[in-house]
Amino acid sequence: KGFHDAGIRIDGFVELDSAARSTFKRNFPNAKCLAHSVEEMEVTNKNRLNPDFLIGGPPCQGFSLAGKRDPRDPRNTLFQYLVKAAEFWKPKIIIMENVRLLLSMKDEDGRLVIDNIKKELNNFNIFFNRFLKYILYKLESMQIKKEKKI
Repeated sequence: KGFHDAGIRIDGFVELDSAARSTFKRNFPNAKCLAHSVEEMEVTNKNRLNPDFLIGGPPCQGFSLAGKRDPRDPRNTLFQYLVKAAEFWKPKIIIMENVRLLLSMKDEDGRLVIDNIKKELNNFNIFFNRFLKYILYKLESMQIKKEKKI
């Protein structure tokens, strides 16, 4: 809701959970549900958007201490659908949210998942390292307290 409150129009969304989907639709009645799952989403001219922002939050269960942190969890690769959408829609800004432990999670081959994400997003000339370090620094310097750490 924060982006909407900042004046950004929400045009479309993908949400697997039906209750969350209903809430999203109630909060953003003009937004189009593009799919229930990113795996089902067709990034075609039929769903052509012209977004300034592409915002995604791939599932965190595979990275979180609340989950099993299993390198073979298929949800750990769902960020690739965000990259696929970005390649097609060419937004000005890509925002991907996830849990802190994503930074230390390794894939089946022993590579850091965050390095895989950076490699995929490298096509967009993103200053990923600098930006991420800046955000983490700002959060720490502001002494943001979380109710729940995952």
